[in-house]
Amino acid sequence: MQTADQSKSSTSQDSCSDEHNRLVDVTVPPRLRSSSLDLSIQLPGYDLWLTFHHLADVHSVQIKNVHVVPRPLDVPKFTDALADALCYYPHAAGRLQRMDGSWSIALEDNEVPVQIEYRTSPDVGIQQSWVVQDDLAHFLNSSSSAEGDPVGGDAPLLRLKLTIAAGETAIGISWHHTLGDATTLLRFMHCLSQCYQGLQPTFPRPTFTKHDLPRPSQETTERYLPLMPHLARTYPAAILRGLCAEANEDIHPIRIRISVDKLSRLRDRMAASIKATNVKISIQDCLTAYIVSVLQRCSGVSIRMVTNAASVRKQTDHAMNILWLTSAVSPRSSTVY
Repeated sequence: MQTADQSKSSTSQDSCSDEHNRLVDVTVPPRLRSSSLDLSIQLPGYDLWLTFHHLADVHSVQIKNVHVVPRPLDVPKFTDALADALCYYPHAAGRLQRMDGSWSIALEDNEVPVQIEYRTSPDVGIQQSWVVQDDLAHFLNSSSSAEGDPVGGDAPLLRLKLTIAAGETAIGISWHHTLGDATTLLRFMHCLSQCYQGLQPTFPRPTFTKHDLPRPSQETTERYLPLMPHLARTYPAAILRGLCAEANEDIHPIRIRISVDKLSRLRDRMAASIKATNVKISIQDCLTAYIVSVLQRCSGVSIRMVTNAASVRKQTDHAMNILWLTSAVSPRSSTVY
C-alpha cells in the first residue's frame, strides 16, 4: 500500500482495475429508485437507544463484519452490483436527521464510500476461520469520505472496503445500527451477492414497517427496570458511558468456538423435546441456554432468567419481509430456562 487516490464513480471505477499495491477510494450512488417511496423513514425510540447509548463513540454502534471470498472480485462489477442492491435497500444510502424532536433516515440517494486495497500477496492474511478476530480495522473503510458523525447527519451509514489479493478478496462492511440489525445486514449482503452474480434477490423486497410496541405497564417497568438502571432516565453521553463502564468492570470476555453443525444438531434436539408446545426456538436461543447451563454447572449459582434488551424479537407471519425486528427501550420479554 503505497498511495491513496481520491476519485468518484457513478457505478464503477474502471481506472483502478489494473492497479496493484494501492489504496483507491470510490463512491457509489444507488441507481434510480421508485419515486413512490417515502422521502424519509421514521425511527422509533427502540431503534435509537443503542445508537445514543454510545454517543461518545459514534462508530461503536456499527456492525463491523468481514467476508472472505475465495477469488479476486471484479471492482466495476462489484460497484454495479452495489448500486443495484441499494435500490432494494435505499435507506443504506440515507443520512440520519432530526426534525421537531423526531429522528429519521432521509432517503437522499447519497453516495456510499467504497475503499479498494490491492495486495500482491496470495491471500488477505486471515488465517483462522474464527467469527471473532482480534483486529479487523485494516479490513474496514478508513477513507476521509467515511469520516464524520452519523448522528449529525454528515457521515454515511454504510461503508465498505475491498481488500483484493491474488487469490481472494475480503469484503469489509461497516453498517450503522439504525439501518437494522444483523439479520437485515445479512439480507443486504445476500442481495449484493445475488446482484453481483446477475441473479434476482432471494429474499422479498423489504418493507420499512415498524413494530409499534405498546407502553409497558407500571408493574412490568418496576419488575425489569432494576436489571438495566442506565435506561431508567436520560443521561448526558459522558455520564452514560461512565455508568456502563462501571456496570461492566467485572466482565471478562470468553471466546468459544462451536461449529454450525453442532449448533444445528443442538437446536434439532431441543426442538424435538418441546415439539408439543409449538414453541419455535432459534440457534441463538439454544446457544444462550447452553452457555447458561455451563455457567450453572461451573458456578453452582442458579440462573433463572436471561434478559437481553438489544435483541428482543416479535415474530409475525410476514417477518421475512419486515426490517428491524429489534428491541424496545423498556424490556418486555425475557427467556426462562
